[in-house]
Parts: sequence; structure tokens; C-alpha cells
Amino acid sequence: LKGNLTETTYSVDAESFADGRYQFRVTASDAASNSAAASREIDLESAPVLIDRTPPAVTLGTPKRTGSATHTFDIPIQATDAASPLTRVEYSLNAGPWRALDPDDGVLDSPSERLSLRLSNLAAGEYLLVVRAYDSGNNPGLARTLLK
Repeated sequence: LKGNLTETTYSVDAESFADGRYQFRVTASDAASNSAAASREIDLESAPVLIDRTPPAVTLGTPKRTGSATHTFDIPIQATDAASPLTRVEYSLNAGPWRALDPDDGVLDSPSERLSLRLSNLAAGEYLLVVRAYDSGNNPGLARTLLK
């Protein structure tokens, strides 16, 4: 990124990197203040660093409505992130509290997950459903639909 620095700090704007995992190497040398025979140089390599600024994509399938007096909706959900695993998926109905969703395979551990949401015993009317997913970079992606 930069060579021949004399400062003890150097900052890099994460915006200049594409999403992905990076390793950084720092080489320090005291050659500028020592003779060639006495100078030393050392390298240090970082652990992998995740740069992820892109939110997951959340897609809501067509809600399937069942029941008559007490409505039930079954909604398929797909959440996918291009750079890192998903860490949390949750939903809110009519701006109510956020409730966690479990993926269909039982473990939220990959960049792409399928989920199923069943909303039961709803009174007749309209409901705003919002689903959001977070990735390892804590980026939220969301989708919403109106249930009638």
C-alpha cells in the first residue's frame, strides 16, 4: 500500500477495498539510522481481515394464505450475502418487535439460507411484514410485503 514511511501510524480507508478477506504485511526496518551491518528488518502479517460493506439480499416468496376466520400465511424466504455468512435473520409484523427466524436446515452458518415463516391466527385485515438479515460485517438487508 505504501513504502518508506517514517510515521509510526498509517490509516487506510476501507472504502478503497472491494468486499473480501485481506491479509496485511508490515515490514519495519531501522536501516535509515544504522549501518548496513547493524540494521535489522522484520515482517509481520496480520490475521485475515474481513471487509464487507454490502448488505445481504432478502427475497420473500409469494405468501400462501390458508384458513378463513383465522388467517394463516406461509412465507418462503431466501437470504443471501456475497461476501460473508449470515449471522441473524428476523421479522417484524406491523412495526412490532423483531423476532428471530431459524433457517430451514436448523443452523444459520452460510452466506445463503432458506427460511420459512408461518404467521397463524391473524385477524382479517392487512399486515406489513418486514424481514431483515445481517451478515458477518453487521450489514442489514431487508425486504417487505403487504399481507392481505
